[in-house]
Amino acid sequence: MNIMEDLSVRSQLLSAASTRSAADWLSAAHHCQLQQTTPASHHCLQSCSNHQEMAGIYIILLLGCLGTCMGTGVAHGTENEGEGESKSPIVNYTGQHFVTEKQGFYIQCNLTLFNQLKWTHDGKPILTGEGGYSIEEATSPQGFKGSRLSVENAHMYHAGEYKCTTFSQRSHTIYVLSADLFSSDLIHWITPGHLFKLSCNMTNDDSTNFTLDWFRDDEKLESNDHIKIITANSSLIINDPTKDDSGIYRCQTRAGIPKDNPLVKNFTVIYFTIRKMTKSIVVTDQEELSLECPVDGKPFPKIVWRKDSVSLLEMKANDSRINFATNENEVPNAKLIISKVDPNDRGNYTCNVTTPFGSYEVFTYVRVKDIYAALWPFLGILVEVLLLGIIIFIFEKRRAKAEFEESDTDQGNDQKNTDHHKDSVRQRK
Repeated sequence: MNIMEDLSVRSQLLSAASTRSAADWLSAAHHCQLQQTTPASHHCLQSCSNHQEMAGIYIILLLGCLGTCMGTGVAHGTENEGEGESKSPIVNYTGQHFVTEKQGFYIQCNLTLFNQLKWTHDGKPILTGEGGYSIEEATSPQGFKGSRLSVENAHMYHAGEYKCTTFSQRSHTIYVLSADLFSSDLIHWITPGHLFKLSCNMTNDDSTNFTLDWFRDDEKLESNDHIKIITANSSLIINDPTKDDSGIYRCQTRAGIPKDNPLVKNFTVIYFTIRKMTKSIVVTDQEELSLECPVDGKPFPKIVWRKDSVSLLEMKANDSRINFATNENEVPNAKLIISKVDPNDRGNYTCNVTTPFGSYEVFTYVRVKDIYAALWPFLGILVEVLLLGIIIFIFEKRRAKAEFEESDTDQGNDQKNTDHHKDSVRQRK
């Protein structure tokens, strides 16, 4: 059967359906549509009036004819496949699925000629000029009429399901991505003993939530006693993070949208701790000085040592006594070693630490004491004892001399008194 014979058969069936003109049935169907009932399926036709039933039969037969006559036009439409295009014999869409906040997007609809053009967003009619929408005619393949819906500045409320006709279940979904998806501040710092949370806020529209998978260093994560993955708000929670929880985290949409690559959002999670150094330290001349920067991190932070604002790395080029080593946490260059210190090594030593979060510094003051420093107090005490002994000796010697002289004087006085008494006795006789 050729095309003309097929059309003749379909016309006879249409005439048998009713003696009224096609225009009358279409007018009645349009009236039914205004009453918010869509004659797009047999189920809906049963809920309409008899007018709508006959109009529905007319439209179905007409679309069948178009499917036969316009086969070339439909094929042409499938060849113009755009990014994320979905196809139907009645309608096909072209345009992107993913758009970032404040960026523009468009959807082109190629609809068969005898279908009504009516743009809707999540089932609600779209009017030009409202909500930032713009609708205009567009170039389309032969046998189709084209319409282009565009938005210059996308907002979260633009996310959802779009249709350009009510006669097809096909639709085009727009995902509006949160602006922080592409922000540069995606570095997070975990602290032992504190709850840690990552949120993958790609869109806040319930109708366009993604099914996400979480990865750490390319290893897929699953919920367990240590890590909780909450699907409802696309978040990951670690109750008591450790150093091993650091790494590159990734939340990724599962594949399912034609010709759109999975969406990926990366997070750099670092572990970092730092403590103060001792306020000052004393080292003996010609002994070894060892200073350790109390820092730990994963990935390892960058360490630079300075003495009185001068880089010790530069000084090391001319001083073989200076060396660097890892500290107890295996952080490179976190330990400073100076062999055979001398008085010139006295000063303020600073450990500068650089991380993806910023820079930090801890410091200590180094004092260098003489090798005989411990002897000087002893010698001082010895001198004091000697001086005290000499003073006591001289004092005691003088006191003994004074007592001796006083004793001689007393004896002379006693002898004179005795002689005087004897003279007195003689005179009495």
